[in-house]
Amino acid sequence: IASILNRAEENAVTNFSLYVRDSISLSEYTADRIAGSPLILMHKREASELPLVDFFDSVKYKAIADIPLELTLEIELLESLAGNGQMPDAILQYRIQNSLRYLQRLAVGLAVDEDKESGAYQVVEGQIKQLKDRFPQLESQRNDSLLANAAYRAYLSNSIRVEFRNKVKMLEFKSKGAGRRSVDYPRKYDSIRVSTHMSPLEKKVAQFATTEAILSQPGIFPIEDRLKYLTRFKNDFQDSTMVNTLMNRYDVQFIIDDEIKLVGTDGKPTTLNALIAKHIGKVIYVDYWASWCGPCIREMPYSKALQKATASEEVIYIYLSKDEKGNSWKNAIKNLGLATDRNYRITNAQNSIGFEEMGILFIPRYMVYDRSGKLVNTDAPRPSDSLALKAELARYSSPAK
Repeated sequence: IASILNRAEENAVTNFSLYVRDSISLSEYTADRIAGSPLILMHKREASELPLVDFFDSVKYKAIADIPLELTLEIELLESLAGNGQMPDAILQYRIQNSLRYLQRLAVGLAVDEDKESGAYQVVEGQIKQLKDRFPQLESQRNDSLLANAAYRAYLSNSIRVEFRNKVKMLEFKSKGAGRRSVDYPRKYDSIRVSTHMSPLEKKVAQFATTEAILSQPGIFPIEDRLKYLTRFKNDFQDSTMVNTLMNRYDVQFIIDDEIKLVGTDGKPTTLNALIAKHIGKVIYVDYWASWCGPCIREMPYSKALQKATASEEVIYIYLSKDEKGNSWKNAIKNLGLATDRNYRITNAQNSIGFEEMGILFIPRYMVYDRSGKLVNTDAPRPSDSLALKAELARYSSPAK
């Protein structure tokens, strides 16, 4: 519950969503929220004798049936607050916009799941039409504030997913013990680009999210694609603020490095090649990890134990972190009790061809270099698989015959 301290405002205005839920909704949540996500009433499942699917359907369709009455009461409340001077017109319009977007999002989902002639779809579409007829300014008042409207972004995302579901396929990637799927975001960007039903603002919102998805997955989309689509977004929309946000968030540099650049805990820069060269004559076990990676952290006690067990052998353990922020990385090193002289942070993962060629889609990831500095295993056993790892390291640590 929020309170405004420096001016007077009605509680029903400050906490409007909560007020509507508690005073207007016919259930413990508003009908449009329940219809869009029946899972929020999962706690009532035990009291129902219906199979799970039927239970969710009953929840959804009852909520849809409640929408007309709840929406009528909500609009009456909004107009009453505005008419009494208690709610500024801008907030009134925002609240009505919000209701419209939730309905539109629900309509998109219903269009996918069932026939458009169904009663549920007709109820929702009817409410959308009534809102647009009653408030014709809703569409004409769209502006950049929609970028911050969660209901609007959810509606837009769902409508795009439905429109392009048969045009944009999923990409699948597999590695030892792991797998990953991703939308083909470059193709999605190009599909949205030629779409004719979206407004320029809607395209900008959609393409920002699509470009961010491309930039955030360097293991899947190559450097050339990431720079290509960021440049395309920049040219398409000429919004320097949004472009700079993406560049800062993902440390984008329009320079492609051949090497993997590193920085040590002492702040001194180096490269992976230089590090490998420094330890020629010893077997090197490289651990790619990050402070935010739970599976990586769980492997660390095994790694430390293994180092003690192989202390007399010519094996060097090196940790390379994908952390973007140095503080998180250093705090994790301290908390885990790792040797600071064997820890480095990768500083150019977003624009390094060398890192891209490693093909690291998932972490933790482990690699082995032999005594000559040659990379001999790009997907080595984890420290927790100690027997297999010891055998692998012994292959290269034993003196050549």
